[in-house]
Amino acid sequence: MHLFAAKPGGFVDDEGIIDLEQSPADIVILSAADSSLSALVAAANNLPDDFPSIRLANWMHLRKPAAFDLYQHQVLDGSKLVVVSLLGGQSYWEYGFERLQTWAKSQTDRQLIIVPGDDTEDGELFSASTVSESEAIRIWRFLRESGLDNSEQLFKCLAAEYLDAEYAWHEPKILPRSLIYLPSSDLANAKNPELGATFAEWQTYIEICNAAHGQFKTDVPVCVLLFYRSHLQNANSAMFDEFIACIQAQG
Repeated sequence: MHLFAAKPGGFVDDEGIIDLEQSPADIVILSAADSSLSALVAAANNLPDDFPSIRLANWMHLRKPAAFDLYQHQVLDGSKLVVVSLLGGQSYWEYGFERLQTWAKSQTDRQLIIVPGDDTEDGELFSASTVSESEAIRIWRFLRESGLDNSEQLFKCLAAEYLDAEYAWHEPKILPRSLIYLPSSDLANAKNPELGATFAEWQTYIEICNAAHGQFKTDVPVCVLLFYRSHLQNANSAMFDEFIACIQAQG
């Protein structure tokens, strides 16, 4: 019973039937972007133990009809809500797209949300969902902005809006194209470092760090560390937190 199927569990070489070895869940999210799935995994690990069950998988493993049929039998038929981030549009995964439509229509308590896997709106995908276009667009923005906070809010939104669970959530937050990043701290942005800090917050942070290392001067050398915004979107900033700590330790 895997939260995230990073690799196929088993397959038949001659037919190419991939078995992800997952079980049904309340929420299933399928995406072709492992980076987005990585952020979702990190966010899922922060959710309460009693949160609705979640399964995440790369739908590229399910492109062959037999592989999809197996996944539907093992996972989808026992699940309640399926979200698909479809890179390439309907024509890129015609079989899965059509089968998901049939899956959603076969029972009234099933919800299907299909959104584009890129930054271009696709009305055809939105209209193929069982929710309104505005609701589908909201889910799309959660996935496109990504990041730890947006991913966590996505789960809470899905649970509250479609599974009758009581969770507070907020709308997707736009990640700045560039920002001043601060690692975990007691400052105002500690819970959402991907949204960035003001210059004043950065100065305060530097003063606190200098004081912690016995350096009470404010004119100590500054080392600038640059990294791609995508690391924040993928919830992959822990290595930079460690790097910053090592730099600070050197004074």
